[in-house]
Amino acid sequence: MAFRILKNPDGTVKKVSFPEAYKFASEQPMGMISNSAAKTLSNRRVNELSTFRFWTGSIIAYPETGKAFEDEIRIKNSYGIEYCLDTSMFLGMRGAAIVFDTGSYDFVQEGKMFIVKPKKDERIDIIYNFPQFGSQRFAIHESTGVSLDIEGTVMMYRKEETTFAPIARSFESGSTIHLDQGFGEKNAVVLSDGASIPPKSSVFS
Repeated sequence: MAFRILKNPDGTVKKVSFPEAYKFASEQPMGMISNSAAKTLSNRRVNELSTFRFWTGSIIAYPETGKAFEDEIRIKNSYGIEYCLDTSMFLGMRGAAIVFDTGSYDFVQEGKMFIVKPKKDERIDIIYNFPQFGSQRFAIHESTGVSLDIEGTVMMYRKEETTFAPIARSFESGSTIHLDQGFGEKNAVVLSDGASIPPKSSVFS
């Protein structure tokens, strides 16, 4: 798997918001690395990323702890920009998260709103056994690289409120998954020719 780190003209690692990263990647031969593929990287292979968080092209959504999915999720940042996801097909589902992998959705801007639109016939991964509390070390599902509610070795930071966000990764203190990064946060970008590792199943526990 070949990969490329987005850099500034002076050779330093460039950090951009997720919309900027998505737009840039859509114009390149390589796509944004998915969370399932990012878990195969390591500090040894990507020394330049050892002190940076980086975006994957995967997006996650889940309801507030103890609550069920409603028909949509809308997140508005301090600049008045909204990010919207239709979750009506998951209405009433509790204790779960949904994941859109790299290339399985379109990220469309309409005025001050960005909308994630799943592509026809593309999978939407459902994690039924999704961690519900706090930030701690969990086991990882092999096919998607997302945490399960089982004690393990990979650190995951998550919010307990309703969340709809890109998945970011880092290696500074071991392999870490960040679900607490808003779309407007600025992180490094990794492109890969093996952007996604197809999961064995689209539904798992």
